Amino acid sequence: MCRPVTTTPALQRPGGALRHLRDTLRRAGKRSYTLAGGKPSPTKLANFPELDVFVLVACAQNSLLDSHGFYRPVVTPFELELACNPARTWTGSYLTDFRELLPGGNAHLEFPEALGAEDEGADVSLITGELRAARLGADPVPPASTALACRSQTLDLAEISPAASFLESRSWRGLEQHLGQTPVQKAVEGRRGIAIAYEDEACG
Repeated sequence: MCRPVTTTPALQRPGGALRHLRDTLRRAGKRSYTLAGGKPSPTKLANFPELDVFVLVACAQNSLLDSHGFYRPVVTPFELELACNPARTWTGSYLTDFRELLPGGNAHLEFPEALGAEDEGADVSLITGELRAARLGADPVPPASTALACRSQTLDLAEISPAASFLESRSWRGLEQHLGQTPVQKAVEGRRGIAIAYEDEACG
């Protein structure tokens, strides 16, 4: 999964860039999420461990980010196109202004039409080491968001959310409110002092 990150609302045509990135990722068979915030930091982006890569949408002067210390790679829209758009190849030139990649830009390249079965290449997974088919040209069939589930002899619609499924698999989900599960208690006077020497502790 990929998450485009936009850093400043003052950018010109950020909406067009986000739509272009989402369309590129959809055609490449990738799922995307959008995050709007300030300057990315390892602490901020570490809150999303289920994502594989972040795409930074920023002005040309702030596109190159020192990603040392980040839990996941932070790339530019140009690098994303190099990875996902079969029509774009590496020529040695590097673009930092995302506006050049948009329709009407000097470096815009249309995503190729769906490839035939005989034209589809193969790719080696760096994770499993197995050979897999590269079907970047074909539009993926969107997964169904609802499915029938048999519960108590009745058929109900069950919503399927990949993000919610990942959250369920976590052993720690942050601070949780157990409303109605814990007894209500009045506030009591706590301990006094500092952590290394509370008043009720004997000094050694």
